[in-house]
Amino acid sequence: MFSSRFTMMYLVYEAAHKIYHLRTPIIRYGPRMRKHHFGNPKCNHGVTTAFWDRLFGTFKSVEIVKVPKKMALVWLKEPSVAYKYQKHFLIK
Repeated sequence: MFSSRFTMMYLVYEAAHKIYHLRTPIIRYGPRMRKHHFGNPKCNHGVTTAFWDRLFGTFKSVEIVKVPKKMALVWLKEPSVAYKYQKHFLIK
């Protein structure tokens, strides 16, 4: 029972992580968590929530994420989307 629930939660986590890379945010929580997750590779390990980062002391506040052009997320490459989220993500 435990292993099936653990596997299911891991699959949900992986699906959320893939969506962060491929799809444009739909709600306000989307850019905030993407900024949290992509902002600092040595901290902010949470993909779906920042709760555990706060609990374990790995949370770091991020104002803007600087993204190298060749590593820009698929949804950030669209000009209309990039303009909308330029206060969160800077493609350089």
